[in-house]
Amino acid sequence: MDDQGAENSERVMDMETAMGIAARIWGDPDYEYVIMNPDLAERIAALLMNNANAINNPIANEPPEMIDAWMDTAVQNQRNADYYQGLVVRCGEAIGEPAYVQDDGGIVDEVLCAKVPELVEALMRS
Repeated sequence: MDDQGAENSERVMDMETAMGIAARIWGDPDYEYVIMNPDLAERIAALLMNNANAINNPIANEPPEMIDAWMDTAVQNQRNADYYQGLVVRCGEAIGEPAYVQDDGGIVDEVLCAKVPELVEALMRS
């Protein structure tokens, strides 16, 4: 990445905005004793822009194989979550109507997964 910032379509800050922010440093009362240095201001602006764009698109500079590994991990994580959610839904279906009743008494069409553990605990106590 050069001093002009992230080379992607999801930029959140351009050089003009960054230069405006950097210039304000010298207008700040806490730094009025510092003589403005145009080269330093441009460098600060470039760093601000690069950091802002990288924070908002953190994978922009990662190698493709790293992104592929993250995506594989995310896909497997979602498979695992779906599997375990499916188990909770099956338990709720086996419990029956109490797994579909909201705290306010309303009945929903799908198992309320967050309610299943307390229902199982109640069944185990009885």
